[in-house]
Amino acid sequence: MKAAGTYAYLPAGAHRANRKVHARQLRTPERKKTRLCLALAGAGTVLALAFLAAIGMKTDLIPQARALTVEELALQAEQARRTASLSRRESRYAPLPVPAVTIYPGQVIDASMLRTRPWPRDRAAGFVDDARAIIGRMAVRTLVRNRPIPAAALSAPYVVRKGKTVRLIFREGGLEITALATALEDAAAGRLVAVRNVDSGRTVYGIAQPDGTVLVKKP
Repeated sequence: MKAAGTYAYLPAGAHRANRKVHARQLRTPERKKTRLCLALAGAGTVLALAFLAAIGMKTDLIPQARALTVEELALQAEQARRTASLSRRESRYAPLPVPAVTIYPGQVIDASMLRTRPWPRDRAAGFVDDARAIIGRMAVRTLVRNRPIPAAALSAPYVVRKGKTVRLIFREGGLEITALATALEDAAAGRLVAVRNVDSGRTVYGIAQPDGTVLVKKP
């Protein structure tokens, strides 16, 4: 004889009753949450939200937080999508300093002349990527507005200008001789420059100094 309680001795219809009880257990709130999480993770957020909107459900997917409405979930999904899209875009672009106005040769660049613009990283080679390396430098060719600045387009500011009168200085031991000369070319500090002595008319060469004078070296 089989023990009482087995399916052989259950009243007719008991199997169906057990199946109904089991089905009710599967429809508990925890089961619903599990299915909803799987839907959001596997089927895609958009489809899951559409399903929630159709049946008017609310969910508490975020632990220890209030239930989120379908509209709030949709807003969070859209914000996450935009954040991901922005992150992908930023990874493809680099912020480069560019002229806010057209800068002409001979102009010394200050901060008010610059702005920042995103530029494709795969086309950023050869351009200056730090504004600090531009400010105080001089343009040696025209820099177009909103276009990246090539490193070769910048120079130290000229301290000696072609055609201008400069002071020549010759030092040897404790002796110092000065004279006036006309610059024959532009030169930044530390550069060799040709000048013509006003008194003798002779062309001499010297090193341009930060104060605009020219230090003549002994031949």
